[in-house]
Amino acid sequence: MNSFSQGIFVFKNGYLHGKPDRKRKSKFPIPQSTFNCDENARHWNEEFERTWGYIQSRIDEIQANNNDGHLMELCDFVTKSWSSANVAAEKNGSDMTLLRVAALLTGINKPDHHQYFRLLSNTLNKKKIARTVFLPARDCPNVRTAIETLVSCLLSNGRKHNYRDEGDVIAAGDNSLVFGSDESGTSDIEMEVNAEDDDEPPVKLRRSQYTLDVLQSWYDTKFAAESVDAIPQLAIIMPNFEEFKPNVIKDLIRILSNHCKRLPFVLILGVATSTTALLNTLSFNETTRIKLRVFSGQPPNQILDQIFDDVILTPKCPFQLASNVLDYLKSVFIFYDLTAKNFLRSTRYCLLDQYSRGNAYAVCATTFKQAQKNISRLKHNDFETIRRLPSFRPYVDSMKNPAHVLAIFEDDDFLRTQLFDIVQNIYTFFAKFHGYIRLLWILVKDLPKSPLGKRLSDIYMYCHMSKKSVTTTEEFEKCWQLLSLMSKDEFTELLEKCYMAFEIYEKDHCNDKTIDEIVLRDAQDAFDGTSTKLRNLIDELKQDHQSTERQVTQPSEPKIFGNRTAFYANMKQQHKNTMSETSQIIRKILDFFRVDVVERYLPPQSQAPPLLELFVYSDYDQIRSHLRGTPRSAIHKVLTDPHAYIQCKCCAIENTQSNQLLPTMPDNSIAYGLLLESGQQVNIYDWMSAFNAIVGDHSAETPDDDENIPPEIQAKFTRARAELHFMGFTKNSKRKTDHVTRTTW
Repeated sequence: MNSFSQGIFVFKNGYLHGKPDRKRKSKFPIPQSTFNCDENARHWNEEFERTWGYIQSRIDEIQANNNDGHLMELCDFVTKSWSSANVAAEKNGSDMTLLRVAALLTGINKPDHHQYFRLLSNTLNKKKIARTVFLPARDCPNVRTAIETLVSCLLSNGRKHNYRDEGDVIAAGDNSLVFGSDESGTSDIEMEVNAEDDDEPPVKLRRSQYTLDVLQSWYDTKFAAESVDAIPQLAIIMPNFEEFKPNVIKDLIRILSNHCKRLPFVLILGVATSTTALLNTLSFNETTRIKLRVFSGQPPNQILDQIFDDVILTPKCPFQLASNVLDYLKSVFIFYDLTAKNFLRSTRYCLLDQYSRGNAYAVCATTFKQAQKNISRLKHNDFETIRRLPSFRPYVDSMKNPAHVLAIFEDDDFLRTQLFDIVQNIYTFFAKFHGYIRLLWILVKDLPKSPLGKRLSDIYMYCHMSKKSVTTTEEFEKCWQLLSLMSKDEFTELLEKCYMAFEIYEKDHCNDKTIDEIVLRDAQDAFDGTSTKLRNLIDELKQDHQSTERQVTQPSEPKIFGNRTAFYANMKQQHKNTMSETSQIIRKILDFFRVDVVERYLPPQSQAPPLLELFVYSDYDQIRSHLRGTPRSAIHKVLTDPHAYIQCKCCAIENTQSNQLLPTMPDNSIAYGLLLESGQQVNIYDWMSAFNAIVGDHSAETPDDDENIPPEIQAKFTRARAELHFMGFTKNSKRKTDHVTRTTW
């Protein structure tokens, strides 16, 4: 390999400037499934696709339910903006000249916005509410281009100009637009067109002829015979409002407001920050020309919490994330992009990395019945993988029969029979775990300062696979101290809330037919026992409350005290007796939660069921190195040790710390190794001479000057130096033209 960049950094995607992107036949056809060629990998791949299919379907269902409310509000706003009733009411007023503007507060999660605006556009087109056009900021450098793009898209009903993602480009010299294709060859952000309107002949005009007057004449001709309520609105969607130039926004609003009486324009703005950004951009002249309505989308953190509560942290999802991995993914979500879409991609990577370790991990199935089928298909190598798990040895040490200990190491069939019971215990453990962790969450989430956190995922990180019991942590002791200081009425109300939430969870999951009956039977018995005992404790606390009230309201014989000090001492003693009985009951209830709930069903890692590694992904170093690798360290690694990436035997070195340079290494790896040996100012000639000393052919003795360095070596060095300059390792020196400055150390 002459250049390292050919193998790593550059991937030709068949793009031709100025021409539509077409599918090309590859010399190496890609199969529909990557694992079709390997029969051993087929089992875990099938289980991976089945598990991720369930997670993805549930997430799509949640997103559809969340989007329905927002979409209906926006569609209703677009429909009623220029309806006959509103037109008749505003005909005598000045509102007829006001441009209808909907500001959608989407939040700073831009990758998720693309999908939402695409769904909004498709909904408006399918219901024939409006003709939609997307105006990204990159396509509107000035007002003239914005108007031309707007009119051309409305005349063609969005066929020629679709909403473009990061990889989309404009074809030079043509009015049509060309979009970069994804892996399947087609863009996934295209707008849908009505079937009836798809037969419309395209309007072919010069670019300079796309004006609002042309749009008005076309609109009057096409919809002249229809009523006011039947004609579609003209919806203009600007998804990235903050990226537009302020002058373009102002001029566009002025122009559109002047045509509102004849063209029913509706402007939909995607505001990532707040309404203050919109008001600060527009002056008084523009704000008096619009009729603004603000819509707020669901914040990304709420979407993520809903995904946790309804999908991931449920007994229906067998795959679990360890507490440190989940904490890392949440920190990336909070401090970097705030996109639920990227979080799901990270979760999918964890799922793939877990299953790709072998068919033994296919035991983690969506149902226990499917897990039994996967266990029956395991082979000797898969059982050896299970025997090497960290929790397998403690499980063997707990066995009392020596014959069973010998058989579990040597007999695969015996291990198979034991594995059925172990996996059943794991499914039962998770069914109970998710129920009781919700009970603890309801109990402590509303406490002051929330020592254990407000979200279910926060409680999960404290309780799941922890090295020590959560009851020994300082945060748990703070929660118990705050609970013990609550009043009797507040504590009773909190217990009632816990009981109702636990009953709802029991009805939703224990009556679910998709969960196996064997697993539900054990979980149902545990839930019933906890519900009964909790109900009795609540009744006991209420009875104590009623008896205390009767004692207070019951008339007693008046007592005569000699002085005021004796009176206060008597009142203090009565209050102490009353509080002592109540505090004893509260302490009894807290001990019940501590012993019978937390310590029993939320145990630490040492007390968890064996072989839990098959269901829990805990490779923190792997996920950290792949999801958020530092670019500089990654590039340094690939340049100093190319064998780690391309797996080429000719590039292998014995010691990676010695900075050994081989002639068979890629050119930029050799040039980078020589650069590391230089100072701040690097002489290009000396650099090339050292490069020639490693790469060149020294079979014939030749004088070492520039004229005798082969042109091929000079070309290789020039290309390698240009690549290092492009990656930022060097820059041109201002003091000496034949030197370059080293920028990294």
